[in-house]
Amino acid sequence: MSPSMSNNIRVLRSDRLAHSLIKLTTAPPPPGSSTPSLGIRISTNKLQSLWAGYGVISRVRVVFVPPCSGDLDLSKFGSLILKQVAPPPSLCSSSLKEDVSHLRKLKSYQVEAAFYSSEIPAELASRRAHVPMLIDRCGDVVDEGGLELLLSDLDNEGFTSRLSGSKAHVEAALTLLAKIHATYFERKLPEGLWEQACYWHLETRLSELRDMSDKRLQSAAPALDRRLRQATRGMTLLHGDAKADNLLIGDDGGVAAYDFQYTGAGLGARDVAYLLVSSCDARTLELEEASLLNTYHAALLEAGVPPTFTRDMLQDDFDISVADYMRFMDGWGEWGNARWARKRTNVVLDRLEKAMKTSGDWDGAIATVYSQ
Repeated sequence: MSPSMSNNIRVLRSDRLAHSLIKLTTAPPPPGSSTPSLGIRISTNKLQSLWAGYGVISRVRVVFVPPCSGDLDLSKFGSLILKQVAPPPSLCSSSLKEDVSHLRKLKSYQVEAAFYSSEIPAELASRRAHVPMLIDRCGDVVDEGGLELLLSDLDNEGFTSRLSGSKAHVEAALTLLAKIHATYFERKLPEGLWEQACYWHLETRLSELRDMSDKRLQSAAPALDRRLRQATRGMTLLHGDAKADNLLIGDDGGVAAYDFQYTGAGLGARDVAYLLVSSCDARTLELEEASLLNTYHAALLEAGVPPTFTRDMLQDDFDISVADYMRFMDGWGEWGNARWARKRTNVVLDRLEKAMKTSGDWDGAIATVYSQ
């Protein structure tokens, strides 16, 4: 980095990422034009802090000083997104080396870096499934300087509004999820992702399991988890945290997704159940559940999933997925459409308890009632 630039770059810890940003946001002047000598400053606007103080997300752009005038206006360029992950020193002490929550968060950022560094974003883009593209990366969450991810800004592609809970918006989100799920339907995933996607999966939520008040659901939880982990068909790439806060509506009505910390393998219905529980308008969900699942299943087939994956199979996966997410909420705290999820879960457990009279245990009941 030249001395003249070093005093102006404040937001980036990495010289490499600073040069990436400058290179990508500047363009040569038109033929025949003349421009004054310009200084360069990287402008940053903090968008949000990461959960539990693990870093920040900012929108960054190059600003030229002084601003240009006339036909060649270089004062504004398309922005990029900078995700800086650096757990506070107090969270990196030796006492936390075995802390499940801390380790889960560290791994989630490593997974996200692996996702953006893989071929997945480009393959999704080829199917018009919009996600950020990696511009550059530096470091790792366990390094002293932390991890920096420089990403394309979905705002530049017209995705400027947060998803609402309306039926139209939720259907658009389900269509995006279907494209993602169809792309890797029953395919091997790239290395570095979660072997079991979704931040609430049981293996990393044993303290919430112990804290559950619904003892019937608590008893069934390990068998529900096994059904989801060991399914013999329909495994695919999941977003893993597909809620309204991580989805944007575009000018054309399409949806883009970001925040892939918990992406990995699983049944697509897990993303669907979480979206509907977390982000769908309550009245819409009560009246339109079947219609919403029809929309998702039709989008799966249109995106290339074989018709051997039937609507009934989706329903079975969905029922188990709702009960599994209710398991997490029962031990962690209820939010979103928890009342609806509780009611649907009780229907699932009633059916399983009836089947247990002949099958003997939860696993046998699940195998009897739900397709594998």
